[in-house]
Amino acid sequence: MIKKLVYSIIFAGLLLGLSTTSLFAQNQQKDEIHLKNGSIIKGSIVEEIPSRSITIETADGSRFVIKSKEVKQINRKQDTPTNTKKIKGSYYGISALMTTNFEGVGFGGSPIDLNILLGNSGFGLAGNFGIAYYENALLLLNFGVGPSFTFMASPSIALTTRSSLGFGKLHIKKDDVSISSNLYFDWSVGVHARFFADKRWNLLTGIEYENAPALNYNTMILKLGVSVSL
Repeated sequence: MIKKLVYSIIFAGLLLGLSTTSLFAQNQQKDEIHLKNGSIIKGSIVEEIPSRSITIETADGSRFVIKSKEVKQINRKQDTPTNTKKIKGSYYGISALMTTNFEGVGFGGSPIDLNILLGNSGFGLAGNFGIAYYENALLLLNFGVGPSFTFMASPSIALTTRSSLGFGKLHIKKDDVSISSNLYFDWSVGVHARFFADKRWNLLTGIEYENAPALNYNTMILKLGVSVSL
């Protein structure tokens, strides 16, 4: 059961990365060549010899040389101002979360998921606070801050990579006996994807990995919630 959940979390992270990479690649395709036979080739025109040929490079790196007499129309597209000039990286989010410590499954929430963009370079400062309760009566609290980097995968999708250093606390209750740990140091890395980032309110998703070296404690976290652009 736990192994299946771990594999599902890893698969979800890979799927998120692949889908956003695909969206980013699609957004970089600027030009369209419409052929007289009805075909359309999308990519970037890298060479054009008047009245002879046009060379276009597609997203996968392939190049096609097309004779001018076969071309019906050429559409040259420009990058949108949202993608090239304005990075929407500052946000405050609230999310529900599902997590595993590779021994049990936990559910909880993150009432604070904050990212502040520093300038328009994409770099920023992130902070978060979360709480999770496991099926084996384990309560986990965590707080962390650290650097982040945001880029626009498309005009409406923002990706934010985050890393943080922070503190956590464990509380175990079993057979009417409660045991609490001291504050421990931990670190985490992850990525957040915000959909409808061009709007005031966004759909927030994320995947994170957290490690507490002193306790040899690891967790994988999936998040789903809402955020508001700041």
